[in-house]
Amino acid sequence: MFLALDFKNKIKILFVIRSTFIAVLIFCTTFSVAQTNPENEFDKKYTPGENSIFNSLNKKNERSYSSSIEIKNGLKLCPTALFRSRVLFYYERQIYKGLALNLGVGKAFGKDFLQYTYFSAFNSGRSTNNLTSSDLLGYSTFNGSSPYISAHLRLYYSGKTFDGGYVDFNYAYERTDFLLNTRIYNWPVNGARNGSFTMKAYNFGFGYTYTGGQKNNFIHEFFASFGAKFFAVTTFERIDGTTAIGSPDSYYRKTSLETYARILPAINIGYVLGFGF
Repeated sequence: MFLALDFKNKIKILFVIRSTFIAVLIFCTTFSVAQTNPENEFDKKYTPGENSIFNSLNKKNERSYSSSIEIKNGLKLCPTALFRSRVLFYYERQIYKGLALNLGVGKAFGKDFLQYTYFSAFNSGRSTNNLTSSDLLGYSTFNGSSPYISAHLRLYYSGKTFDGGYVDFNYAYERTDFLLNTRIYNWPVNGARNGSFTMKAYNFGFGYTYTGGQKNNFIHEFFASFGAKFFAVTTFERIDGTTAIGSPDSYYRKTSLETYARILPAINIGYVLGFGF
């Protein structure tokens, strides 16, 4: 009798264990389906809307995370150079973190008014019979130019190119041509009247660069530089003579020699606009 009751108890225990296992299995299966089913009401209730800023699937949010790009190159235009009768473009390339090479190319289409003003103020004396730089610019017309070429080595304080303040060391070369008037100070110019100013400039500068736009790749740059410009100038000398009756008979003529002039300090201030990639 004891053995029979013990056997029945064992059967009941096994039945309870089996029932519990089946219930647990059903619960786990139901819970798993509820978590993976995209139509689950619970998920619908607590999932942000499609246009919500908290929804990572929102395309607008995706653009906001991927809109900014890292730029290592820049193509730029200097609009303030137009006031000095020049069109100037620059290409800047990152060499290392915070260190960049900036190359400039351009073309003059007229006289540099500021350059002429400087020569008129500080180089107007005529101690010899040669025409001064201010004479040559004041009594001539613009007659063409070579390409303007410059090279800049630029270091950014932040250690990141196209970001914040920088210092700049640069060299520039340019030749501008002129055609002298037929008469200067009532004296004629005999023979060739064409000449040139050949410039070599050395500058130290500083500035500030920042980027903007939807992709943060529009470049804005403000700069100022200080240095010296050295010029080799075509020489025109005055030849004094007299006529057969003893009246003055002087004239100017071009020589094979060059005179030299300089602008010190040479100051440049401007703004540059471009885009990076």
